Amino acid sequence: LPDPRVRAYANEHFVSVRLDAYEAGTELTRYGLEAIPSTVALSPEGEVLGFQDGFLAPQAFLDWMVAAKLNFEGVPPLTEED
Repeated sequence: LPDPRVRAYANEHFVSVRLDAYEAGTELTRYGLEAIPSTVALSPEGEVLGFQDGFLAPQAFLDWMVAAKLNFEGVPPLTEED
């Protein structure tokens, strides 16, 4: 994670694991990963809290991680009406 803000937030709130797409077949199919890169935020029990196919710019990735963390904490996502 080259952006220092993204790296700091990820290190504080997540356990980052990098999988080699060519060697991690079971994990790829378990979580429905179809694109490279893909990012999945999981609860300690393995529940998917957030899923992102493809690259995100640093601020968008930071926003995505915040939303995944809020999902874990039970905060519902914002909707168009909010």
